[in-house]
Amino acid sequence: MTYEILTIANPEISEKAQKDLSQKIQDLVKKEKGKPVSEENLGTKKLATPAKNQETGTYFSVVAELKPDSIKGIKKSLKSNAGIINVYIFKIAEAKKEKAKKPKKIKSKKEKTTTAPELTKKAKTKKIIAKPKKVFKKKPQKIKPEKKPIIATEIEGEEDRLKKLDDKLDEILKE
Repeated sequence: MTYEILTIANPEISEKAQKDLSQKIQDLVKKEKGKPVSEENLGTKKLATPAKNQETGTYFSVVAELKPDSIKGIKKSLKSNAGIINVYIFKIAEAKKEKAKKPKKIKSKKEKTTTAPELTKKAKTKKIIAKPKKVFKKKPQKIKPEKKPIIATEIEGEEDRLKKLDDKLDEILKE
């Protein structure tokens, strides 16, 4: 399987130490019965989060063919190195060999045969219209008025008001 070993080293190490580190990674790969495919110094970059009191790090990438069993050993030995801030190992998906295939013929409901590329062209040109969703409105809640306790003074005030209305009504009717 092919793996990429991404190593972040202390940015303050010299160029000679950087080359030695790159060589050490390749030696570890060979020791684990792997085959280094490529190596690249990606330069110094700012870290997303500070690690080991460092804001920046020098990135090294080594692509190698390894057995899955050997990954833990490589990662452990690299992390124990004082000049290395962090180590990431990624599995690289191998490209599948694509054979030239004839497009499959697909029958529609109308017994018409079309090829797969024609269907994709139709699918791209066909407009899809979304149906509006039903919106359910909540029923308004009836607000019940608060019941106030009847006070004796309110009753007396109401009686006085009714008396005055009766008097006015009598005056109007007398005229």
